[in-house]
Amino acid sequence: MEFPTEVDSSAMEFPTEVDSSAMEFPTEVDSSAMEFPTEMDSSAMEFPTEVDFRFIMLGRTGSGKSSTANTIFGQEVFPATLSFSSVTTECQLQTISKDGVSLQILDCPGLFDTGMTNEEVSGLVMKAVSTLDDGPDAVLYVIKIGKYTEEEFSVFNMLKALLDENVTRYLVIVFTHGDVIKGGDFDVILRRTPPTLQQVIEECGSRYVVFDNTAQDKTKQVDRLFQIVRRMKTENGGRPYRCPKYAEQLIEMDDELERRLAKVEQERQKKKRYVQQLRAELAQAERSLAEQREELKKKEEERKKDAQLLMQTMHQNVEKMSETLQADQKGKQDMEGELEALKEQAEKQKQHLHEKTEEEFRMFEEKLREKKNESERLAMQLREQGDSMERIMQAQMKEYSHLKTSVARSRKRRQKNCCVM
Repeated sequence: MEFPTEVDSSAMEFPTEVDSSAMEFPTEVDSSAMEFPTEMDSSAMEFPTEVDFRFIMLGRTGSGKSSTANTIFGQEVFPATLSFSSVTTECQLQTISKDGVSLQILDCPGLFDTGMTNEEVSGLVMKAVSTLDDGPDAVLYVIKIGKYTEEEFSVFNMLKALLDENVTRYLVIVFTHGDVIKGGDFDVILRRTPPTLQQVIEECGSRYVVFDNTAQDKTKQVDRLFQIVRRMKTENGGRPYRCPKYAEQLIEMDDELERRLAKVEQERQKKKRYVQQLRAELAQAERSLAEQREELKKKEEERKKDAQLLMQTMHQNVEKMSETLQADQKGKQDMEGELEALKEQAEKQKQHLHEKTEEEFRMFEEKLREKKNESERLAMQLREQGDSMERIMQAQMKEYSHLKTSVARSRKRRQKNCCVM
């Protein structure tokens, strides 16, 4: 992009008169186009308690509004780049303190941008004016040094139409891209500008300043701006700019804001009562828990006492059972001794009975032998005595046989008794 080293006023062709009938502006602002947030975050609304200067930056796209605001702040605050479309798409408000002076600047999107309707421009300007709390101390009308076109002049007329004629008492023209002057006398150059620009300067009370946002030292041009604003602020009685045309809309906005703030406060009180209820319930729960802990502690102490008593009882029972077991063990040993003695005694009795039985059998057998011998003698006598004696002998033999059977049975019974014992 090439800039002329000198401004040739003969090359700048502008109409001497502007056809105001060609500029149509809405007489009323469509408040329905202005959207309010459904919720307001009070923590996000942080403004200083006192602001020395409040500025609104207005101008066409590419005029250098954001760069000028950064020059005034002395640091990179607003995004600024070389572009044919508006870098700023929404109003941006920044506040800083510089050299003990509190500054607040509202950077607005370019006016007369392609695609912006008159209603959108009206809403934008109204939003810009109402954003600053007490109103702006100065409206900085940014114009890029170069060919001053009819569209540029229309911006100025549009501002007066949207606001009112008194806005010119607060307007300060900021000519940007001052590097193209290259040391020339800007006052002389202005005298060769089109009548439309001279009219703008005259209506603004000849309040203007030249900014070179690429200069190494920007202090002088910023100081000159502050001098002009201070003088203008004194002339206006220290009162910031208030647009009477938008007073009713601003009142409606304030009412809407108060209504929503009241709703926020109502919700806050509701949450506060809910928190208080939760705290009360928590305190009740803590008291109940403390009571339960105390009761549990008492039960635990009683359980320990019962357990200690049970252990003592069990220890005593174990000692008694141990003593009883020892006594039983001794008794068992005694019983085993007695049983062994009884076994020995029974064995002796068994042996004695066996021996006695054997002796009796032996003696009985001897008697039987004697009886047999006697029977034989008798048999001999019977044979001798004849048949009568034979019958007697047979009777004796029968008796002998019967006796022998009885002895055998008796012997078996004794043997059986001996086995059982």
